[in-house]
Amino acid sequence: MAAFALKGKGTPVIWWAHIFHWIIGKEPICLVQTGLYRFSRNPMYVGVVFFVLGQGLFFRSWPVIIYAICLFGLFHCVVVFIEEPRLHAKFGEAFLNYKNKVPRWF
Repeated sequence: MAAFALKGKGTPVIWWAHIFHWIIGKEPICLVQTGLYRFSRNPMYVGVVFFVLGQGLFFRSWPVIIYAICLFGLFHCVVVFIEEPRLHAKFGEAFLNYKNKVPRWF
């Protein structure tokens, strides 16, 4: 959150939620490449998946483990088909350079 506020000059708002900008803030105007974003282009998604997977392993719950796998699949599709094209359109060459330098997940 801090990286988005300080470096991106915005909040990590979901692309379709711009109509609620008066509550959750606006999309960043600068590409965030610092903090955890130096190691992964999607550290928030990675964190959520590992959190859910950890719960599944801790409680030995196959439904939760399967949910974590499905969640990762959903996040992957959102990132590949929606977020990355939007970031490329918005930030152009800067995003392509970042994309070539930093892995999508790990």
